[in-house]
Amino acid sequence: MPTQSKARSPFLPWLTVGVACIGLAGLTWWHAHTTRAQADAGGAYHLAPAAPATPALDARPVRPVVRHDAPSSNDAAAASGQDEHVRVQAIVDRTRDAFAARYSAEAVDTSWSNAMELDLASLADSDQIRAMHANVSNLDVDCRTTMCRVSGEVPSITAGDDWFTLYMTNVGAKLPQAAYHYVRNGNGPLRIEVFAIARR
Repeated sequence: MPTQSKARSPFLPWLTVGVACIGLAGLTWWHAHTTRAQADAGGAYHLAPAAPATPALDARPVRPVVRHDAPSSNDAAAASGQDEHVRVQAIVDRTRDAFAARYSAEAVDTSWSNAMELDLASLADSDQIRAMHANVSNLDVDCRTTMCRVSGEVPSITAGDDWFTLYMTNVGAKLPQAAYHYVRNGNGPLRIEVFAIARR
């Protein structure tokens, strides 16, 4: 018996070391496995610093950024339309001024002007003009030798524009060329004033 006991005793320390190593390896494996599982599950342990969270996408439509230092195509079109309006208005103003100067410089051909004035005055009112509420009041028609001036009071510029369009339709070839503008003296009524060529 004592002989067997001496034979087994040298293996006892190695057995203890082996068991300890296995236990340590098992504990290390378990700790590593638990740490990784918690990291995968979003736990408190992280192997690397977490990346910044990606902000959630806004479902609302994003409004385009409009640069105000560069004109857009709409701005360019509006500017072009404005330029064209200014150009046309300048032509109208020059024509009206030329007609008014010609009218003022002419002598009066009484036999022609009297008949023409009555004719033009009779065409200043019509069913269409009344339907458009574009009547002119205090109408005044004055003709000279080739030029005539037709003027009257209007309630508004819109009504005056409508009246002029319909009146020119009524007179037709009697006034082949005409230009008009509005005049208001102080707080007085708004007047439309038409200068027209009535004969060559």
